[in-house]
Amino acid sequence: MIFQDTLDSKNRRLLCQNPKCTVNQFPSRNRSLRKKALLPIRCLLYPEQSKYPEKVIFYICTKCGDYNFELFGRPLTNAKNGNPLNLQTCIIPESYLSQFESIIQSRGTQTCIFCTRDKVVSSHEELIHQEKITELEFEVKRIEDIDKSKAHKLVEKIMKLSSTAKPVYEIMPCVYKLFVKGKPRRRYVGYLCLCCETIYYDSNFQDIQWDDSDKELRDPYKPWREIFKEKIKNEEVFKKLSKEKTNPNNEIEKQRISVWHKLKVNEPPKEEDHSKISIINRGMYHTGGFPSFRPEKISITLENLTQKKAKLLIKKYGSNKQKTELQMMGL
Repeated sequence: MIFQDTLDSKNRRLLCQNPKCTVNQFPSRNRSLRKKALLPIRCLLYPEQSKYPEKVIFYICTKCGDYNFELFGRPLTNAKNGNPLNLQTCIIPESYLSQFESIIQSRGTQTCIFCTRDKVVSSHEELIHQEKITELEFEVKRIEDIDKSKAHKLVEKIMKLSSTAKPVYEIMPCVYKLFVKGKPRRRYVGYLCLCCETIYYDSNFQDIQWDDSDKELRDPYKPWREIFKEKIKNEEVFKKLSKEKTNPNNEIEKQRISVWHKLKVNEPPKEEDHSKISIINRGMYHTGGFPSFRPEKISITLENLTQKKAKLLIKKYGSNKQKTELQMMGL
């Protein structure tokens, strides 16, 4: 048998991807925790976004605090595959917990404690030839059992038409309550603000063994100022484009500008008019617009294991070749 062999592993989605996490060490003393280490964090959607009010948007490892953002995307960013974001992760200071409690108790559109925003401009992609695609899909179903060659050509045409899309802009809520399932029905752990691009956690949430974090002084109104600057800039463009006739060259830009024109943004306080707040920052994480790298195999040195442990691991994770060699050796 070849030592230094690679053992195939299944159900990797539920395993922590942090290579330094003790849950991932094989052979692990935490074998019973491997499938329980990642805690699913859910968000509460607004009624107009989905008929299903709850959605798992990411996982967090309870042992090391590492994230898995593979599921992050629609309808929060309203993008087909999820707009990639660089999300800060922070702990809500104790002096702000009463305001967080108000968010939990209230219904409807929520306002961020720090940036005071409740809505942002978001976008999603809309297929330009959607009507034609729907028509061809119906035709494929009709002839797929009669003329497979023609059906295949129509499928290729559908794929080509599906590659052309245009962005469509709209005003979206930016604050989402985060929770885990429990007793009572939900245990709220914090909230996500898409204007701040930050996950804010309740400091009393003890399910996760947080690693060492640094405190920093943070300007809470910085995102508000940035969105106000964007609003002013787009208003200037709106004055110009609103006088032009709509044509294929300006259609998308006019639609984007009109949405920004509808977004209400009050003038924020000046930077020198307030003091910064001290907040624990746990770092930044990239959500990605596609599934993040997830190793499908784990390499361990079989020669460092006892025969009994190697046999158990090969039976559970081993390739067909390894299992055949095991049988040939009479083990």
